Amino acid sequence: MLSSCDDEYDNAIDAIHKAHQAKIANCAAHSDPPACVDNAIDTTNAALTAFQNAWAAAVAKNYESEEEFKRGLIEAIM
Repeated sequence: MLSSCDDEYDNAIDAIHKAHQAKIANCAAHSDPPACVDNAIDTTNAALTAFQNAWAAAVAKNYESEEEFKRGLIEAIM
């Protein structure tokens, strides 16, 4: 289960980074590109922190199955 969890973690981090890249790319058309980039960075940092905290909380509970872990992670994020 551990390697599967590592893959899930990496996939989630990659998804956050891809969303960040898309948001940065869209800043070129924004009326204030530097402010848009700053907002994208702040939003991404907040998302990463929230995800990592939720992940750590879910891991700390030491679930017996992958399904329980995923359920706990979703509850921690919500």
